[in-house]
Amino acid sequence: MLEIEMDQTKKIYDEQIELRSKSEGGKEMFVHRNMPDVSGGMRWCQELKDRISKPMEQFKKLIDHPCTQSEQMERVNKKYKELLELLDKFGQNVYKDWCGQVGRLSNNNLEKNLI
Repeated sequence: MLEIEMDQTKKIYDEQIELRSKSEGGKEMFVHRNMPDVSGGMRWCQELKDRISKPMEQFKKLIDHPCTQSEQMERVNKKYKELLELLDKFGQNVYKDWCGQVGRLSNNNLEKNLI
């Protein structure tokens, strides 16, 4: 079941990446309703990490169980590490994109009239 969860999480990640690559400027993302893209993207990333990390932490508590030494568990560990790396990179890219444009956006908004 843990491996299926990893596969489903990877599918969700791939859909997000596909949406970003198809969007104009690569900025569109699936985020919660009424959330800005940057904080929504970071939150989405953290939720996916939690989705795979919490069950994995519980599973790692089975220290002496034979299933922890199986070939399937090695595959699950590999998928888990790959997903964490992908999600970390995604979060860093969202933050880096925001840092690159925050100055320009702030100046544009400061130049607007209040009324």
